[in-house]
Amino acid sequence: MSLHALLRALLYPSHALLVLALAGLLLGLRLPRLGRGITAGALSLLLACGLLPVGAWLAAPLEARHPRPDPPPARVDGIVVLGGYTSAGAPCDAPDLPLNDAAERLLEALALARRHVDAKLLVSGGGWEPDPGECSEAELTRRFLERYGFDTSRLLLETRSRNTRENASFSREIADPRPGQVWLLVTSAMHMPRAVAAFRAVGFEVVPWPVDFAARDPWPGLDVIDMPRNWRTLDRAAHEWLGLLWYHWRGWIADAP
Repeated sequence: MSLHALLRALLYPSHALLVLALAGLLLGLRLPRLGRGITAGALSLLLACGLLPVGAWLAAPLEARHPRPDPPPARVDGIVVLGGYTSAGAPCDAPDLPLNDAAERLLEALALARRHVDAKLLVSGGGWEPDPGECSEAELTRRFLERYGFDTSRLLLETRSRNTRENASFSREIADPRPGQVWLLVTSAMHMPRAVAAFRAVGFEVVPWPVDFAARDPWPGLDVIDMPRNWRTLDRAAHEWLGLLWYHWRGWIADAP
């Protein structure tokens, strides 16, 4: 695991609470009472975040910020789909596309491409420095679509980006959007505020088309079976809120979080 990936992982609340609990155990070797208190508190918070839909509560305002246009545009010149829907580290000769929980990004983009037959489909996704023999997410997608008969003459590939800011900057270079053109932006609803702000910051006006909603049911009730999903949603929501704050602080987006 790279240093960057390790630091990102530690920013996820579920990981941070586990690390804090472990730190409490280690501290307990020297200061038993304090160590037990830290461990108990961290594990209690972790349990509460698993039983309660805390992640969905955090995700709800993000997912509500950019709804799909109603009615949808009658003419679409292009569709930009942001990566993040495949598992990292897939080899170039992989027999299939290793999709993850965000697969709806690609599925919806393909549905839009079938609906708007003259629109270009821009796949934006490079990944963090693929190892030899591994492909960028965009290239993996191209190979997958070609294998299943998609007209790849409609494809535009952006293979260099490592984050949302680069998604926006490099996609604008490739799409070269003209005034009056309509480009749809497809990404997870939770990610859409940061993505739209990043695209606007580089002068690429897009129409948000959110997918992969995590906060449809803000109160599903207490269910131990839902705990892994609640932790994943919490980590994703925290990542997006921190990402918005970071992008705004760096001046990469103009919209306030």
